[in-house]
Amino acid sequence: LLISRSQRNFSMQISDLHFFGLDLDHTVVRYRLKPMFELVYKSIATHMAENNQKAYASAILKPYDHSFHAKGLLFDTKLGNFLKLDQDGRVLRAAHGTRQLESAEIVAAYGHEPHPLFQDIKHFRKTPDAMYFTTYFDIPAALLCARLVDSIDTHKSSSELNYNFLPDLFAAFNYNFNSEQFSKNEGLYFPAIKADPSKYLYKRDDVRSWLQQLRGEHKVRVFLLTNSHADYSNCLLNHAFGEDWATCFDLVIYKGQKPGFFTQQEPFCTLDSQTMTAGPPLDRHIRLNDQLVYGNVKELLRFFHSLHSGSPGESSQASQNIWAGTDKADAPLRVAYSGDHLHGDVMAVRDCTDWETVAIVEEINDDCYHIAGQVPVKDACEAEEAEHKAQEADTPSATAPSFLGNSQWGSFFAYQPLSPPAAGSAHGIHSSSSSPKLVLTHLAHTVIQHSSVAVSCLSVLSGSTILRPSLAHNGKEGGQEGKTSCAATASETRDETNVTSLSHSSESTS
Repeated sequence: LLISRSQRNFSMQISDLHFFGLDLDHTVVRYRLKPMFELVYKSIATHMAENNQKAYASAILKPYDHSFHAKGLLFDTKLGNFLKLDQDGRVLRAAHGTRQLESAEIVAAYGHEPHPLFQDIKHFRKTPDAMYFTTYFDIPAALLCARLVDSIDTHKSSSELNYNFLPDLFAAFNYNFNSEQFSKNEGLYFPAIKADPSKYLYKRDDVRSWLQQLRGEHKVRVFLLTNSHADYSNCLLNHAFGEDWATCFDLVIYKGQKPGFFTQQEPFCTLDSQTMTAGPPLDRHIRLNDQLVYGNVKELLRFFHSLHSGSPGESSQASQNIWAGTDKADAPLRVAYSGDHLHGDVMAVRDCTDWETVAIVEEINDDCYHIAGQVPVKDACEAEEAEHKAQEADTPSATAPSFLGNSQWGSFFAYQPLSPPAAGSAHGIHSSSSSPKLVLTHLAHTVIQHSSVAVSCLSVLSGSTILRPSLAHNGKEGGQEGKTSCAATASETRDETNVTSLSHSSESTS
């Protein structure tokens, strides 16, 4: 959990919402990340090795190395470098291929100015000269790219170096993750998930019970808005919730094409229940219990307002007066949406609506063990043991580390920055431990600026314990002067699920 500068303080009771929207992958459904990363890597590496007349096979057909991956790496195809950027676009850490670069090498290549592509990067715009690894589906490919850089360096002269193999990588992704591959049972990814879902997915009984409580006791209308196609979504939810999973939602929207769902005017389509693909465009108003495809937020909000206001002209269900006799009947419409994709689920929602946003950031738990990349041996052992137990369990722990953090890339959230060159020195170096000032990474800054609250998983919300921070940062908070810590305490909430964001300070970052 983060404390940083913000203009807003936030306090929200989930039970007070009229509508609560949820993403599917890594939100409602939670993956066992270690085997999932290995599967994604094997799927794309195998396709690239088998379908390209290049020396890919020996470089990439190797076991997956969990020590390299990290969310928020930028691949610079011109230099073959992987970069971790701060909130202003400056390079915090870097590697050339799999080799971590020294501070002097970083400064020599990039200086102390923002990366020239940062204006595109911070808005998550695609660029031909870089790839930004920001989701759990794409970060395994960072290791593949790094290994290819190593191989190219070994087999090519300096004048022949060319690291732009991204078209082949995108082709491998498209082959394995194209929606038609699920129904055809082709590629490597979908057949593996279908054959053994328990190897890659957790059960979510706690989340299922919580959603049913929200819908029943608190009259919160819960909707699922996912970019995944219908047949894959059904496969995931059948395992996570059971075959009657649809009873947990009031509306389901497949292939929402976020962030386009919030910025474009794609019409809603019906779902063909036989082919599990998009049918004809919807020729009526949205109804509760619909399962739809595509769509846009403007039409969705029209549906929300019709139910909230009871306007019979907009919805045949408006006269049901869902919230009649409750405090919600006269309260302003309140909507929140939760997801893990910082662009499509958080940034776009915040920029295009007045909804609250609940960011799912699994790295929160890891940073309790991997603060700024400095891991005491005892804590690292405890973290590894906790992760092993979590991977073996049927349901995920709300507080166990997922080991997304690692010693090479360190914290998802904050780093000590590269210092400007000292007098008489040619290069800058990382700030010394005697100067504990930290700067936010770009993705952490995105979380701070665009989410109302961030949690490691929905189980934090559905359980009886809510993680709250204990901050000590270069001061006397918590009784520890001059230290930076990341800790969490449990606060029981027996009657209602209450989520309170952190109080934000312009002076401290943890």
